[in-house]
Amino acid sequence: MAPYDDDATHPDADTCEPGEQSPVPSLALVIVWSADEPHRVGEIAFLPGLGWWFLGRGDAKVEEFLQFLRQLPGEPIDEVRRGPCLRGKTMSHRQLVFRVHEGAIEMKQVGTCLTLVNGEEARSARLVPGDTVLIRGVALLLCVRRPRMLPLSGTRRLHSFGEPDGAGIVGESLAAWQLRYDLAAAAGSPFHVLIEGGSGSGKEKAGAAIHALSARRLGTYVTSSAAVFTSTLVESKLFGEAKNYPNPGTPARKGLFEAADGGTLFLDEIADCPPKVQPSLLRVLDDGEFSPLGESIARHTDVRVVGATNRDPSLLRDEILWRFKKRVRVPALTERREDIPLLLRHLALKRAREEPERMRPFLYQSPSGRTELNMSGRVVDSLMRHPLTGNVRELEIVLDGLVSRSTGNQLRLPSADGSGSLPPEGPARVSGKPSEAEVRAALKRADDNVRKAAAALGMKSTSLYRLIKEYGIERGSGAS
Repeated sequence: MAPYDDDATHPDADTCEPGEQSPVPSLALVIVWSADEPHRVGEIAFLPGLGWWFLGRGDAKVEEFLQFLRQLPGEPIDEVRRGPCLRGKTMSHRQLVFRVHEGAIEMKQVGTCLTLVNGEEARSARLVPGDTVLIRGVALLLCVRRPRMLPLSGTRRLHSFGEPDGAGIVGESLAAWQLRYDLAAAAGSPFHVLIEGGSGSGKEKAGAAIHALSARRLGTYVTSSAAVFTSTLVESKLFGEAKNYPNPGTPARKGLFEAADGGTLFLDEIADCPPKVQPSLLRVLDDGEFSPLGESIARHTDVRVVGATNRDPSLLRDEILWRFKKRVRVPALTERREDIPLLLRHLALKRAREEPERMRPFLYQSPSGRTELNMSGRVVDSLMRHPLTGNVRELEIVLDGLVSRSTGNQLRLPSADGSGSLPPEGPARVSGKPSEAEVRAALKRADDNVRKAAAALGMKSTSLYRLIKEYGIERGSGAS
């Protein structure tokens, strides 16, 4: 029976019989911030297909209220233990009411607590995926579309909800679990793998996960960035040099392929590999054969190559692309926004280990026993709509800006009432190549610290070192 029958109820396209799994994704609401129950961030409520359903502190008729739960991969939603009602000290017993209707979630405010939809006060709204509902001072919900059963990742869950898994991947969204599934599938194959994804999306972690989950996990894991290869030294870097080459008395030098024998070679930014060396890559990718510079006899290496790129893979020769028989795409943060608060907390805890005094005011132990990041709902609400084109790397910079500008013990937006926007600072460029002037300015602001300058520019330290060399900038001259 519909608990709020102010007009006729309507079935939605997502509707399925009790106990039956919908073949298509369903509309749902995810908790992305909670003032009183931060440990519940990431929990989801699928709206039943018929009728109106309340959200509030609840009363004796708990069956009338949306139930938020932790969705577990591979388990039908009906087999998952149902969670309690959403709590909030200042929220009405019946605060909001929802129903699925004509491809959207209809919302009406029936309680007294102020409700904001996409940052604007609203007493009613039609919600589609990406929309947010902020119950002021209580909780923030994100509308998503998700199947009622998540894919298995190859193994059962081994990490606590909301925490990083064994490969360091954080997230409970469909995209996060699909990534885990793809990584496990790639790791279980014998083929070379190409990882595609935007700058700062976590391709390095994906490469490490493939190695750790593979039969080669006891072998050596070697990483390098093709962006730092120069056309004159790339063959030496990849294939090594024979003894007495190029001059008598010169010791033999191992290349990356020999160093990774028996294991995995991760080549980041592989599309930047100089064209002249690409034919040599075909040989080693096919047969494991290579020749160090100055040596005519072929050597053999048993290596699985994991390449990564944030550029169009077509920059590689077709013959090389065909050698990467497995592909993994790392999703952008815009495709898994419900994971942003979990990532922000993870980054804050990591930063606290590096800068404990700076981060201590913004961390606290919740009643659940977890260490939580104290931030306003407005911060998370803004992040749900922030472009974040630099992905996790940009999120780190946003966190740093919030910490720098917030007073007291809570991360807040810059304006006095907390209703401003996210700090404007972020990567000088999240794509494209910084100019020489931008590089010099970043080095000056960072007191010539390449790691900090690279973070400010939204790029990797290895890429910045390459630009410093290209522009002929002498270390210590960043202020000039």
